[in-house]
Amino acid sequence: MQAAQDVSTRLSVKLQAFEAEVFGAPVWGLEIERDVALTSRDLLRLTEQARDDGVALIVARLPVDDARSDALSEAGFRQIERLLTFRRDIAPPAEPACCVTLAGPKDAEACAAIARRSFTFDRFHADPQLPDAGADEIKARWARNGVNGRADAPLIVHEDGSVAGFNLCMRKGADAVIDLIAVDAPWRARGLGRKLIAGALAHYAGVAPTMWVSTQEGNVISIALYRAAGFAFHGAALTWHWTSRWSAQSRSKSA
Repeated sequence: MQAAQDVSTRLSVKLQAFEAEVFGAPVWGLEIERDVALTSRDLLRLTEQARDDGVALIVARLPVDDARSDALSEAGFRQIERLLTFRRDIAPPAEPACCVTLAGPKDAEACAAIARRSFTFDRFHADPQLPDAGADEIKARWARNGVNGRADAPLIVHEDGSVAGFNLCMRKGADAVIDLIAVDAPWRARGLGRKLIAGALAHYAGVAPTMWVSTQEGNVISIALYRAAGFAFHGAALTWHWTSRWSAQSRSKSA
């Protein structure tokens, strides 16, 4: 299934090629329009088709107050995360964005290495039926791709001559988005995350009116960082996963 496709007259899914390549099996994203009713019957038809097609994972996301989440739960989807979104207007930053530069191709592997060992709160790591190694690899490839062109502003900061952290930002419509940000463990709690955000605000000042960022509810350190940088809470969504029996048995985390 290479593109969005009608599954049951009201549901459509799209192959998530990036995740599928890492996990070695098809991954579907359930595309849920705002005015589409969800029923457990339709969703069970979808999961039956997924099993027939060897799908390892189906991902769905709904606002926290969306009653259609009940149908997802009844059909065997599991709530994985509560994703919080923050926004702030972009203005010339109050502090200079010192020490932050744009990454180049030579920095891609350093950023990938930082990403591979830095993330624990994202939905891939939070799902006990997905392997940590696959979740780590997704973040590593995400960072590498960001430096190599996916992000239009791949920002990095150096310490002792090495890349100590990155902030991969991009435009979405008129606005700017922090797509992936991390500081390597030896350099945390030294203000580098704040510098990376200041660098992003400086980069987009006069270019984009607003900056957005999302993180998991349990990631209290990141939430505090964004609030200190002037971001305000905008909304929340729930992410749901369905995994096949093959995925649960063959790809579960080791004890």
